[in-house]
Order: sequence, then C-alpha cells, then structure tokens
Amino acid sequence: MVQTNRRTRNLLFKLHSWMGLHLFVLMSLFFLTGTLLVFVFQIEAIFFATERLQAPVALEERPTFGELYDQARLYAPDGVVLEIIRSSSDWIADRAKLFVPGSGFRFVWFSSEGMAVGRETGAVDLRHVIHDLHVSFMAANKITSLAATSFSFVLAAFLVSGIVTYRRFWRGFFRLPATNLGPRGWWGGLHRLIAVWLLPFLIIISITGMYYFVDYLGLVKVRQISNAGMQTREAALPKGFDGGSLDTAVAVAQEVAPDLHIHMVRVPGLPRESIVVMGSDGAALMGPGSSRIAVDPSSMEILDAITTKNIGMVGWVTNIVESLHFGTWGGLVSQWLWVVFGSLATGLSLAGVMVYASRSFPADQNGKSFARFWSGIMVLKWGYPLFFAGLIGIGLYRFL
Repeated sequence: MVQTNRRTRNLLFKLHSWMGLHLFVLMSLFFLTGTLLVFVFQIEAIFFATERLQAPVALEERPTFGELYDQARLYAPDGVVLEIIRSSSDWIADRAKLFVPGSGFRFVWFSSEGMAVGRETGAVDLRHVIHDLHVSFMAANKITSLAATSFSFVLAAFLVSGIVTYRRFWRGFFRLPATNLGPRGWWGGLHRLIAVWLLPFLIIISITGMYYFVDYLGLVKVRQISNAGMQTREAALPKGFDGGSLDTAVAVAQEVAPDLHIHMVRVPGLPRESIVVMGSDGAALMGPGSSRIAVDPSSMEILDAITTKNIGMVGWVTNIVESLHFGTWGGLVSQWLWVVFGSLATGLSLAGVMVYASRSFPADQNGKSFARFWSGIMVLKWGYPLFFAGLIGIGLYRFL
C-alpha cells in the first residue's frame, strides 16, 4: 500500500509539473486578466481624466437617470440612447450607451455636475478587451468561451495533484522558503507557500469557472424578464418620451422594490422592448443586476419584476457565483483581497516554472531561466507564438 501511494504521488507530481510547464502562460494570463477586471474602470479612469470626477460625488447626490438621458439626447440628437449606467464609485463618472447612425455604438461620460458630456468613446473600452480576452480568448463565441472556461478543470487538476503530492500541506502555512538549498529549494518553497495560502481562493475560482463552463453549454436557465402585456407601439418610444418620462418609470419601479439600488436603466431601442430598471436590493452575495423590473414606456405599468424574492434557485446560484468569482461579495474589501490573491496566483505560476528551471539545469546557469523554460515546452514551443499572434489578429479585426 505504501509503495502504491508513493507511485501515485510520483505520477501526480509528474502530471502537475508537466501541466505547469506547458500551461503556465495561459494560467498566468487568466489570473492576470481576472485581477485587472476587478478594478478595470478605475484603471481606465487613471489614464482618462474625463472619466473621473474632479471631486467625489455620492451616488445619491448625482443627477437623475432622466436628466442624464436628456443630456445624452442633447449631445447626440440623431442617436438612440440605450443604457444609462450609474458608476459604482463616488469618483468615477456615470455614462450612457448610445447608437449613433454612421458611428455605431458609443459611450458618453458625464462631467462632475452630470449636465454635460465630458468624453465620448467607442463601445470598445478597456473592460471589453480584457473581459473578452479572459472569457473567450478575444473571439467572443461559444466555442472559444468553452475553451477558456475549461481551464477551470485544469486548475482543479492542479489543486488535486498539488494537495496529494504535498503531504500534510496544512503544516506549510508558515514555512518560509529555505535559503540554504539553492534556487530550486527557494523557488519550490515559495511555490508551496503561495499555493497553501491561496488554496481557498483557487478552489472558489475553479468551482465558479466550472459553473461558467456549464453556463456556456446552455445548461443554466436563469429566469428572464417578460414583456407580456405591453402595449403595441409603432416606434421604439412613445411620442414625447423624455427624461421626465424615464424618471417616472424609475419611480414606478422603485415603488415595487423600495430597497432597490439602481445600477442601470435600459431604454427601448425597438418597439417590442420595455424599460428595464436593474440593480440590487442589498441581499448578500447578489450582483448589481440581480433585480430587474420591466416598465411599459407607454402606460408606465409594471410588466414584470424579478427580485431576490422570486429570482429562483438558479438565479441565486448564478449571482453568488458571479460575486465570488469577481470578488464583489464583500464590497471594496473583498475586491482588494481578490486583487492581492489574483496577483499572487499569477506569481504562483511563475514560481512553478522557476522550480522546473532550477531543477533541470545546473546552478551556474541562473541567468538562463527563459531558455530553460523554452527548451522544456517542446509540445507548445511554437504554439504560443502562434497563439499570441492570433490574439493580436483577432483583436485588431474586432476592435479596430
């Protein structure tokens, strides 16, 4: 039995090492892009002053959704306003999504007072690029999304093989890397230390990633908003519809859900669409779009209301998965925690490769780590250059 267990651990260790060597680049890419997505709007606002406010303005003190709608219409008279999006930060500007004939989909960012447009951008922003890279290798289709989310199973394989081969791993929580065992011992100790500390985080990311894989298979059926009973219209919006009308619809929705913190209002772009007010009622682990209320723009009557009271088990699970995967479950504290963990997870992949490099080559070749890594991935040696060339090509084709 002892011999069998040892043989199993050796096989799992070889599997763990082989996967780490060949998939290190992809795993690092997933961890890095996932980490950037936590604060992607804040990152973008650092580089574009017109997307941040000159001074913090509390969300409840900002202009109404109707006032922002009127300003967007004034800015682009020929455009169709599709969404008004409230920022999640006191110092990030609110924005609206429009469709402008001849220019396509556009975003406009409102100034500090909210009564002027500070910046106009294309529909492709930093979040769009990083998100598509993270979930679908930039291609944004079902096949590539399944390929990307399938790496959650690879992460699970890393976790299982690592736990089995690292006997009594719980004793390693405070075991610092040894400095007297050379590069291999130091990198190996660092790799194990980071892995042990990140174990709960990695388990969460793996399980939630598997859920997204099942979702892309079409097996997750979340209740959708219904427009049944809506009055027939010839145009997308009734005649005379303006910001005051939109504020009336928001107020009607707020009566149905008094605790609703509104994140976004979708405005009909087609005659068969309703006004959809989206937000969260403050329930634990529920995302900003967990509650959705449909309002008839003609009669201002409620057509449907999905809240945490009637969202259903699948809806609850989906929202919990989203809040756990993206680190929003505990507000700003958990988001910063996820940034730290995601950064460490990226470093974990690098440390694993350095273990291989230190083990496979003499100690006097410390300056040739990349050459060691490159020589070891015979299977994917030329696959990675082609992969990144493909990412760049897809990005240029889709976004430029």
